[in-house]
Amino acid sequence: KAVEYFASIGFECPYGYNPSDYFLQLLTEEDLNGGVPIKSRLKEEWKKRQDVLFPRNHESDGVNRQKSLKDKVLEKSDQILKKLSNAKSSSQNVLDENNGKSHKLSALFHDSKYPVSWWRQFVVLSERAFRQKRGDHFKWIPFSQYFVVTMLVSIVWFQMNDLESSINDRIGLLFFAGVFWGFSSMFSALFTLPSERGVIAKDRASGSYAMSAYYLAKTTVELPIDLVYPLFFCIVVYWMTGLSSTFYKFIVFIIVIIADVLAAQSLGYFVSALVMDVKKAQVILTCLILGSMLVSGYYVNNNNIPDWVGWLRYVSFVQYAFMSLILNEFNGELFECDAKNPTIYSNGSTICPVNDIAVYTARGFNYQLGFGFYFGMLVLVSCVFRLAGYLALRFLHTSHKAKIR
Repeated sequence: KAVEYFASIGFECPYGYNPSDYFLQLLTEEDLNGGVPIKSRLKEEWKKRQDVLFPRNHESDGVNRQKSLKDKVLEKSDQILKKLSNAKSSSQNVLDENNGKSHKLSALFHDSKYPVSWWRQFVVLSERAFRQKRGDHFKWIPFSQYFVVTMLVSIVWFQMNDLESSINDRIGLLFFAGVFWGFSSMFSALFTLPSERGVIAKDRASGSYAMSAYYLAKTTVELPIDLVYPLFFCIVVYWMTGLSSTFYKFIVFIIVIIADVLAAQSLGYFVSALVMDVKKAQVILTCLILGSMLVSGYYVNNNNIPDWVGWLRYVSFVQYAFMSLILNEFNGELFECDAKNPTIYSNGSTICPVNDIAVYTARGFNYQLGFGFYFGMLVLVSCVFRLAGYLALRFLHTSHKAKIR
């Protein structure tokens, strides 16, 4: 009832926000975007509804009882509002009385832009973000989605052999793994900031926390939860599909997928913070990821991509993830020739067994740059776009600024 009442008078509780905290903020807020004081508006709206809540009765006894009840309610409301409005001044008086003993603490409090330290803001916001993400991420719908995809991939690529005919299958699996987790992570991050736009604006207007504390808490605390499904995918798919049996390559495979998830998330955070609109962000991200896929070297041989668009692959996180997975999987591996089904990799069975260089050359992969370059660029893309996301959120959306308390 309380949530419905406040929403009806123009104070709708933001999604994911604790109603009790929201009501307390309304009562203690000094103004609303520079307009009519919130307490005054609440009192005016309450008075407007008195006639509805307490309809007039021509009987004298009823009128007296209603007036008495109305007077008591108004008197009690005024008392509560006065106590809340005097909370700051009371705390200030206590500090002034103890000025001799706590001068440094008082000075620190008044010089600070926020009521608590940055670290305390980060801790509280981290706890809130963790609870929200945990509740949404481990529901049966996302679990079913990732479980079904993992099982389908394991079945389709089940136990590939070591013949040259399996090379294309391996390349296809590695490309799918990189694109799937990049696509999934990017669009998951896309909805994070716009969905909390109202909460961010309200908290920032009341000076609750610094934007850096919110952004860092949101993007770091959610990461362990976001990595649960990719880890499950990697562990199941890697061994069921028969990729390289070398254990350290399995570990590198997981690390590359994690870096892929981070890079895709960072790009999603950046675009969503840039426009703060889900529909616009979806259009932009769809164009970005499709463009990244086209120049990644999987669909079109890198040697056949026109020079005037070839530069796009150097800003493609999909290419960096894909090439990292390729170099990790094929490095030092040998594949037996298939006399019945010769491929481009054996050059008509003239190269037998097929080595990693033959695979790279046939597909036009630029392997000379090495694994370190591609993986390093993947990490760099993640860091750059994550920082850019914070800067966009901090400086492009400045309609709500923290108050000095």
